[in-house]
Amino acid sequence: MILNKSYREFWKNQTTPLHRMNDEKTYKAYAQELSNIFSYLGYFNGKILEIGCGNGALFPFFDFDHRLYTGIDFSPSLMKIFRANYPNVSLIECDAADFIPDDKYNLIFGNAVHQHFSKKMLTYHVKNMLSCLTDGGALVLANVPYSKFRNNLFYGELFPNSHRDSLSIKSLKRRLSPIYQLLTTRSDGIGFWYSIKDIQEITGENYTVDIFGSNFYPYRVHFGIKKTLHDNEGKI
Repeated sequence: MILNKSYREFWKNQTTPLHRMNDEKTYKAYAQELSNIFSYLGYFNGKILEIGCGNGALFPFFDFDHRLYTGIDFSPSLMKIFRANYPNVSLIECDAADFIPDDKYNLIFGNAVHQHFSKKMLTYHVKNMLSCLTDGGALVLANVPYSKFRNNLFYGELFPNSHRDSLSIKSLKRRLSPIYQLLTTRSDGIGFWYSIKDIQEITGENYTVDIFGSNFYPYRVHFGIKKTLHDNEGKI
């Protein structure tokens, strides 16, 4: 169930997460947006697992107790940087798609990671992560390309008007791509696109799935997943 070899090779020697905006101000804003979601989902303290932690670019901007945090990633070069900056933080070099924790966590999240998982891989991964949540814990799949916005992105409709013409010209050869991808379920240059229905099918009826917009990527969303508390479990 591991990610393909070419993808692993690409990340083998990278030193940054390759986000569109790669500066402290942006990472601080990213972390604040995600922290607001964590709070909304009920996380205030407890063990944290970050999927695809990379070089730890987001880490210093979260108000996490370092003793309660664990990060995983498969890129040795990114992990080397994270370890050098935070030698006392728990880090594990491994494939997130196959990783099964031997501990329970109050919060599990990954930022701009899960679009690289096929539906089969994502299903396997999410079910493993849900099994490792504490009661009341939350799983957050952050900055996932949202399938309902796919055509809008390729046609330049999610950007200011000043950019639409150039984007449309550049994407002429890709305009049939959304239809093709939907028929073949293959990923494109951005990755796999998911809907809230896809995530609900993976989690099943015992979990609630909340969806949050992204302030930085208009075609991406954050999925927040929690176990449903029935009346006999204390929910009014």
